Amino acid sequence: MNERIAWRYRLRQLSNVMLNWVFPTDETLCVLCGRPVVEAPVVATTYKHSHAKAHRDKRQMCLFCLQDAQGCAPQPAHQQLQLQSPKRPLDVYSCIPYDHFIRNLIRAWKYDGVIELTQWFSEMAAQMLDALTETESLAFDVAVPVPSTRERTRKRGYNHVRLLLEHATSHLALRTAPALVRVQTSGSGFTQSQTAKTRADRQAGLMRAYEHNKQISVRGSRVLLMDDIVTTGATLAACAERLYHAGAVSVCAIVIARVL
Repeated sequence: MNERIAWRYRLRQLSNVMLNWVFPTDETLCVLCGRPVVEAPVVATTYKHSHAKAHRDKRQMCLFCLQDAQGCAPQPAHQQLQLQSPKRPLDVYSCIPYDHFIRNLIRAWKYDGVIELTQWFSEMAAQMLDALTETESLAFDVAVPVPSTRERTRKRGYNHVRLLLEHATSHLALRTAPALVRVQTSGSGFTQSQTAKTRADRQAGLMRAYEHNKQISVRGSRVLLMDDIVTTGATLAACAERLYHAGAVSVCAIVIARVL
């Protein structure tokens, strides 16, 4: 349930490598639109961590998609969700609106196997994390991803949120742990993608969807919770409540995109 990359996805990657070796080609195609990648340009970033220096772009985007991606400047925002148990607010920090090109990028990352976008999104999340720890003076003891079911991880090929979390926190001395698990029961309906559901449907379906992973203690910890998208906030609220019930002293969430 806590696997990062499914073995079938690894096998598919290996098959592609073997095919490229048997039938070599000099043409690299864009992972998003399929256009030829003429050149991997040098991309300068403004992030402070060690891996964020100017580098040759390894995401294999064509010049058109790369230009669109570079035009997606972070637009950070803060909102509060009201938890029911315990009765306290949950601070949620998002990096950018879920709109236009970002929507296409996240869909490709989640559903089309474009794992190369993990690094791009993680740099955005890392910048937000740095801002919270430096300017907001927040501190965390453990970082926890919003979990996915084993079925969905295998279908997608990888656990994109867990990969996002580990990349985004790699420059910090911060423990990452799958302290939550997604319960999968027949007929519950919450294994369906949550993005298109109404607030009432999401809250009803998520009531018992998450449980604390009892092998990992968060008692007395300040927890950073991370996910890809916030819509109604029901998923984050359900996860935060589970973490508080498990003994966390505080929970704060970072997401890549927010639905307006």
